[in-house]
Amino acid sequence: MVLGTGAAILYFKNLETVPYTNRTRFILRSKSFEREFGQSQMELLKLERIEAEAEYIGMLLMASAGYDPHVAIRMNEQQWVNKGKPELEDPLSTHPSEKRMAQILSQDHVMEEALSMYREALLSQKKESPVWIFRLLQLF
Repeated sequence: MVLGTGAAILYFKNLETVPYTNRTRFILRSKSFEREFGQSQMELLKLERIEAEAEYIGMLLMASAGYDPHVAIRMNEQQWVNKGKPELEDPLSTHPSEKRMAQILSQDHVMEEALSMYREALLSQKKESPVWIFRLLQLF
């Protein structure tokens, strides 16, 4: 059977193998679909970056209020363990995985900034707080 070159190229360009069955199937995609799909993937990456930035700002606010920034990392790691330690991230998720967030927040420059804010907050609390609060803080 002889196919026109345009049809043959279109057919072989749009072959896709299904991961679980290893069967080959024909996928017909238009250029507008590919453009919209690419834009949606870029939007998901942008939203993921925004969520990571929000987590970072939240950790800095927590540290400036006098809470240990290491807690944010431990919380993300614990959530990852509670979810069953998934190996793959959800490709359609707008949030980084908990494991990825723990890696982002535990970077040296991020932790140094948070720890300096934490130390400043502890010093200011010691100056302003009554004696019983100071003793309570020493327990932790």
